[in-house]
Amino acid sequence: MKTHYRSNWEDLYIAHREDNLEILVKNIFDTWQQNSMPDSTAEHYFWWGLPVLYSHLDEPLALAFFEKSLTISKRALAENKLVSKISKSQYPFNRGVLLRTQVYTLVLTGQNFETNLLPQASVDLEKGSKILDKGKWDEMSEAHILEGIRLDLIVGDIGRAKRLLKVKKPFYLVCRRIQFVVKNTSKL
Repeated sequence: MKTHYRSNWEDLYIAHREDNLEILVKNIFDTWQQNSMPDSTAEHYFWWGLPVLYSHLDEPLALAFFEKSLTISKRALAENKLVSKISKSQYPFNRGVLLRTQVYTLVLTGQNFETNLLPQASVDLEKGSKILDKGKWDEMSEAHILEGIRLDLIVGDIGRAKRLLKVKKPFYLVCRRIQFVVKNTSKL
């Protein structure tokens, strides 16, 4: 059975259109000096644009979100904001998030990107997760490693992806997803 989600995205877009417009007109650079997570800010604008894009109801609005995400990314990188006093505790993880978001956004806006950005993002996510997670292994550290693996697979670095998969720790999220699929498939 094939499921179509377009109507869900349309409903989501309609329900949040006014909020989206309000978010877009906000000048995020008014508080730029206090923003300790520009990577997260860029990522949020990217994520806010996706439902709008998926709805197929307002492509210019989706592109406006993506352009704002790119503006944030480029400014953060140009100003070395990720290693500033208020952001450096998250480095290099924050750069991995920012580079990944920038590449995804460039692709969705039909722009070219440097091919070295995704491998660098993968390395940054791996290194950063080791620092942020302080050696513990849980759903968050797993998600960070899986994100690095996803980026390696996108660029075709199978060797690095395999190396990251050999962390010798259980992948909780993957196991839960497999259990969910098996459980629900057996009911069909």
